[in-house]
Amino acid sequence: MESAEWKAGTRVAECRKAELATWQAAMKKRETEIKKRGEDPHKDKGMMNSTITIQKEMDMDQQERQAIKQAMESFLLEAVANYEETLACSTDQDLDAVFHLVSLWLSNHANAAVNKSILEFAAGRAPSYKFLPLTYQITSRIGFGTPLFHQALHAVVTKVAMDHPHHTLLQLFALARPRTERSVVAGSGGTGGKKTAAVRTSAVQSTPPSHKTLAAQTILTELRSKGGSAVPDLIAVLERVTEAYVHLSMLNVKAFHERAEPIPYAAVHSRGLPSLEKCLQPLDGQPLPVLPAVLTAPPPVDPTGKYEHVVRATGFGTTFQVTASGLHRPKIVRCLGSNGVWYRQLVKGEDDIRQDAVMMQVFGAVNGFMRDNAATFKRRLHIRTYHIVPLSPNSGLLEWVEDTMPFGAYLQARHLNLKHGADNNAPPIGAHARYYPSDLRDAECRRLLHSAESFEEKRKAFARMTERFHPAFRFFFLESFTDPFTWYHRRLDYTRLVHFTVAVSSIVGYILGIGDRHAQNILVDVKTGEVIHIDFGITFEQGKVLPIPEKVPFRLTRDIVDGMGITGTEGVFRKSCEASLQVLREKQASLLTILDVLIHDPMYKWTISSTKALQKQRGGDNAQHSNSAGITAGNGGGADNADGDESAIGGTRVGAAERALLRIRQKLQGYEDPNGEAMSVSGQVKLLINEAQDPDNLCSIYCGWAPWL
Repeated sequence: MESAEWKAGTRVAECRKAELATWQAAMKKRETEIKKRGEDPHKDKGMMNSTITIQKEMDMDQQERQAIKQAMESFLLEAVANYEETLACSTDQDLDAVFHLVSLWLSNHANAAVNKSILEFAAGRAPSYKFLPLTYQITSRIGFGTPLFHQALHAVVTKVAMDHPHHTLLQLFALARPRTERSVVAGSGGTGGKKTAAVRTSAVQSTPPSHKTLAAQTILTELRSKGGSAVPDLIAVLERVTEAYVHLSMLNVKAFHERAEPIPYAAVHSRGLPSLEKCLQPLDGQPLPVLPAVLTAPPPVDPTGKYEHVVRATGFGTTFQVTASGLHRPKIVRCLGSNGVWYRQLVKGEDDIRQDAVMMQVFGAVNGFMRDNAATFKRRLHIRTYHIVPLSPNSGLLEWVEDTMPFGAYLQARHLNLKHGADNNAPPIGAHARYYPSDLRDAECRRLLHSAESFEEKRKAFARMTERFHPAFRFFFLESFTDPFTWYHRRLDYTRLVHFTVAVSSIVGYILGIGDRHAQNILVDVKTGEVIHIDFGITFEQGKVLPIPEKVPFRLTRDIVDGMGITGTEGVFRKSCEASLQVLREKQASLLTILDVLIHDPMYKWTISSTKALQKQRGGDNAQHSNSAGITAGNGGGADNADGDESAIGGTRVGAAERALLRIRQKLQGYEDPNGEAMSVSGQVKLLINEAQDPDNLCSIYCGWAPWL
């Protein structure tokens, strides 16, 4: 129905209908004139025959189009039934089958027959665990569509939540909790040099609950009433725990920013408000009936739904820390698992991290695609992921990525402040300053690029940096692995891993238009050498509309290449890029299914606001160091939280979303220039590598991006 031929046929039908109306009006007028003259109106048969002919042609066209519609309806129902049968009869994950089934269902949400089929499938043979990769896509439609669609959606979500509560309930809580503007201020005062906490809580101001919020609350209410299951008790405990997380995320602890030691919860807690430290303690002397899983370490999916070996949260530390930087200074907490392991978590407030959560979901799907393909599986191509848990529209929880340091911290650290746990693996002085003391300093390079105004000046400044600022990332191996035997083997492993992980993350980042890849937004695992990307607040080519546009498809600067060994971007890296792009092209339907749901999420920001754009590129000399990426992962798509952002209003938002999806589709089809020819995989990869390393593109980028590194 969306093809150009069908639309052309529709236009022709409308024209023929208008033509018939014109002939009928003319014939009626002619008959009136003939009657006035007293003549026989049936004598003039020419006009009548023409009208009859047009009517017959229209009837034939209508019958043909109706037959096509009926055939498409039949094919649709048959496809839905076959996908359902595949999912019911197979024990494999069947990502393709579930992606196509959900895509057909959501794109035909008004079709009663499809909804009825899904409803019966959910009530019967549906293996609920197979819907888990798309729970965000499914739950995002809650409160939307026809009553029958809502009924089918309700049945699917309820079944998945009952069978797999550790993977589903948190998404329902995030939808059921409206955006909160609560501001809790913790201060310090007192006499005698002793600090006391003065906590003030302002009135809670929330936007009116949406249909989606009310629908999610309805589902949770129904789940609470389910007998013979631990789910109702788990919901009660999770509600208590998530409320404590949200409260902590909104806590303003500005008075403690200069405090070196950890902050006790007791110093900022106010009576009557939830405390994370105490949320898992017994109630009225009675232990909690069930403990939740560690929120940032959910258990592996159990198809049986038994979940007998779950690492559960048993308590929290008595103190928390505040990150050394970040717009809203996230908090670092520790959660004790039932396995005796302490899990560090990053609690963020006044920030929408749902965009980051969706990016992690996309990365997880890409990893599945890579595992299913022989060529990419052999190369171990994958993207390193971490858990992101949205708790409300403007708060959430992130897994702390252990044993990592920002790429830029190793290269350019300058007496890092280690008291908050950031960059603990990095030396106090950057590698560039230690190995090339006579080179330009990082600050000098930044000033050179920042002060250059014209393109010619920027090009000359960048050429000077290239001559007097040498790449130094290869020394990472000598410092990390001092034993020669270990150094040799680790370097071989790392060289392979850096080729593989940089290749996949570069291609996926290009397809999704992920920007803001400065040196602090890329982490390096000091044990495995894997590259981990964080902070996905700039996606879908929003970097191209920043005050200083980003012109490179991904970060492939000299220091990145320096870690790849003597072959550089040739050989393994290029082949890995080609293999990754080939898989994404083959799986574009599944990838677009995941992204398509975002069109229907009114809280998702597809375009960057002017406020956020200015925040991203400000403070020329110190902009890059104002954000330590190792501790502020996940700035999210709505950092500005501007309710009046035009990108989130009606048709403008949908238009921006459709434009973004169209551009992704063009990339997957090989169209770098929408008006040009489709490129081969190897040709497209060659072009992207050249663009990423082009000095003309690098010199034009924002100085905080540090293109000289």
